Amino acid sequence: IYLSIPACKCCKDYLSEKGGQMRPVFCNSFLVYILLSLALGGCSLEDERDLCCDRYVMYYRYTRNGRECFREYIYNIHYYLFEASGKFIGRKYPEPDDIQKVELENLSSGKYIMIAMANIDDYAETDGNAGNGLADFRYRVGNYFQDTGELANCDPIYWGVSSFTVEKGKGGSYTTEMSNVHCTLTIRLEWEGSPEYIDGYLFQLKGVRDTYSLDPSLSESLGIQTFPEEVGDFTSVWRSVNMEDMALESTVVTLRYTGGSLPVFRLWHNDTPITEPLPLEKAFDAWGWNPDINPVQEYSIRIRLLLNGNIELTPYDEGGINDWINGGTIGN
Repeated sequence: IYLSIPACKCCKDYLSEKGGQMRPVFCNSFLVYILLSLALGGCSLEDERDLCCDRYVMYYRYTRNGRECFREYIYNIHYYLFEASGKFIGRKYPEPDDIQKVELENLSSGKYIMIAMANIDDYAETDGNAGNGLADFRYRVGNYFQDTGELANCDPIYWGVSSFTVEKGKGGSYTTEMSNVHCTLTIRLEWEGSPEYIDGYLFQLKGVRDTYSLDPSLSESLGIQTFPEEVGDFTSVWRSVNMEDMALESTVVTLRYTGGSLPVFRLWHNDTPITEPLPLEKAFDAWGWNPDINPVQEYSIRIRLLLNGNIELTPYDEGGINDWINGGTIGN
């Protein structure tokens, strides 16, 4: 590398004194010029605008009602990097002070897929990533009651998929939209008269899935968000519910509902069923609730056990404003 450096006054004076012969002596201006030249040609890993040096920066966001609100809903996140062929490369970790950002460096040229799973706590796990790769990568709800072997609540999970290409010697940045991939159903149960028991009640939701395939080739899109495919067998979710103000209320968290697989509700007292199975599909259809077109599945229903033996269903919210849609009555 050759640098053309203009001689400063001290250099000229020095050369004049030595008859114009260059000596191995350098002035401060010379050193500053060398350092500045190297800095201008270097690559800063601290500057996010500088995406050279084979560095790719992955950003993640969650948009709800037209507003970015990642940190309101997501409190932990796990990143899994795969080759586009499905081979698992390894876990990747976000910046210590910014879980929405992951930096990838020194990847070989090629195509890649990054899977992000958020809010995984004690109630679920991912598996399959060290086996046959992406095709067998699963998210499985893992919180089970010891006595029945059936599911308790799911985590309020979110996922995101990034597909990107790496070119050697270049860099880039990608922004990925996270998707809400859980469903919350708040159930309030009331009696027209007085309940027979004070405690020992259980809510059962039968007919929910416990596993997602995290292979993005099987996912479906809805606007800017994508949703993984449900796999595995149907099972039941149970919630123990305490009596408050002569009513029972609990929120059940599961994997997302689909129009073709809505659960069936039943009330139990210990091991004895109190109601007949109550399919939610009829109520959802009557109220125009279509899970397949809803990117955020948050539902609330009120169930009233009438003195004549019938069961009344209405939409419900905690504020008590639930008469915006007519309810329905189901006879035993």
